[in-house]
Amino acid sequence: MKARNKWRWSCAMIIIYLLVSGCQELRLLQFKSQLSNGRNLIVVSNENITFKKPILNQDDILTLSSLAPIDQAHSKQWVYSYIKQSIPSKPAAPSENLYLILNFNSNGLLEEITFPRQISQLISESTLYQAFSAIGNGVFTTNTSTVSSSKKINNGLVVDDLPTKQDVIKALGEPSDTTQDDDQKMTIYKYTYNVFGLRNNQAITVKPWLFLGFSSTNDALIYMETCLFGPLIEWHMPSRTNTSDWNVNIPNSSK
Repeated sequence: MKARNKWRWSCAMIIIYLLVSGCQELRLLQFKSQLSNGRNLIVVSNENITFKKPILNQDDILTLSSLAPIDQAHSKQWVYSYIKQSIPSKPAAPSENLYLILNFNSNGLLEEITFPRQISQLISESTLYQAFSAIGNGVFTTNTSTVSSSKKINNGLVVDDLPTKQDVIKALGEPSDTTQDDDQKMTIYKYTYNVFGLRNNQAITVKPWLFLGFSSTNDALIYMETCLFGPLIEWHMPSRTNTSDWNVNIPNSSK
């Protein structure tokens, strides 16, 4: 009996230690769980995403993004600036640059995200909640640090909410590059940006991207790949029928 009580006491102490020490893995799993219950715990309003129960701290953001902004590394507001790479024939306008703002509360926890205005124009509120649900309910694979999920379109995704080619160009400007994927039968708009920040206290420039794939048959959006916000996110919808799957894959590091 004493041995059993000692074992229970040891387990209790381990659990308490994890909670008190703010174990990063535990927080990330809690955040994943929060996403699965998005409409109850997350408020989406225009460009702003507010977390009713903040979980992630600045160290967690650094783990996910591998980059701290140069000027706001120790403040309650972090601003990431994405400078669009121009195409030779048409320099990017300043209005085509993106800005991501992270606001932390007095306890240093992420309370609100202000997404780039241009991105918010392309993603409806219902689509964003669907993305939260797909990630939150996905399966976490430890050895690859990946969250993978497959979600039926008829589980709430409004296909007509997805942006068209015209919507994308209106919001983001002309793509930095355009390629044709004959195997997947789609045209890919590639947007590439320069982001200046700190990694291990050294100033660096990273070049995150946003790829959007449109069907060669009907110009419908069927693919998205981006590492704009740190982790690599991939989404694929082979067709627009009710039997298609929505797949989200998020490695815990960017390329």
